[in-house]
Amino acid sequence: LDVDGDAQFRKNLYLPDTNENETVGIIYKVGDDGSLSRFIHNSGSIENTFVGLDAGAGFNFNNPVAGGNTGIGSQALFSNEDGQLNTAVGDSALAVSNGSNNTAVGALALNDNLSGSGNTAVGHVALFAMRSGSGNTAIGQFAGHDANFAITTGNNNTFLGFKASLGNLTERNNATAIGANAKVDASDALVLGDSTVRVGIGTTSPSQKLEIAGGGIKFTTPGTRPVTCDESIRGLIWFTNVGAGQTDSLAICVKMLNIYSWRPLY
Repeated sequence: LDVDGDAQFRKNLYLPDTNENETVGIIYKVGDDGSLSRFIHNSGSIENTFVGLDAGAGFNFNNPVAGGNTGIGSQALFSNEDGQLNTAVGDSALAVSNGSNNTAVGALALNDNLSGSGNTAVGHVALFAMRSGSGNTAIGQFAGHDANFAITTGNNNTFLGFKASLGNLTERNNATAIGANAKVDASDALVLGDSTVRVGIGTTSPSQKLEIAGGGIKFTTPGTRPVTCDESIRGLIWFTNVGAGQTDSLAICVKMLNIYSWRPLY
């Protein structure tokens, strides 16, 4: 069928499943040089859907296990050996991916995900360099991919905001950075904003690093206070609640004349 001009179909147009020889089930886009690039097809499995210039073009035709994948955009989900249930929307989103259950929305999001699974990246270049980590979430342009500190293997991390990312080249797990340019540099830690941010609870205009309005701070420390006060816990405030007939205590670890000690606040 060679159509020069508009084509109108008054009934259904049937497209068979894409076969491994690429002889059926593909709508191609013709380049200026006459070359053909896949544009609409379902390579690998009947459950796959690819729309866009070379989207899913590198899929393994001989592996029907790699199903439930959706790639929309130029080279979205370009290459996949056996990953399942991935969704990629955007130019080169999840371009290289052998993991499963990943979601990438935005140009170059999760671009180099070699084997990670369960990752979510929303935003231009979000989690761009993630290769084998799993369970990570990045929302915002360059989230999880600061030019200097890109996450590649960490697990269960969360980055929310423009360039929210790691604070150095050491991979972290269960770390969270919230806010534009927020950087987290420890596992099992949460950072709010960059060094200029003030945090407010109960107020819309905090004037200090932390300002609480309309309530107090409650200390609940059922564990035992560290016996030794040293540089590693300097500045730590510890509340000890005791049983009936005894007196609670509140102390802070301080340095006085080069000697570390617990000093009572109450």
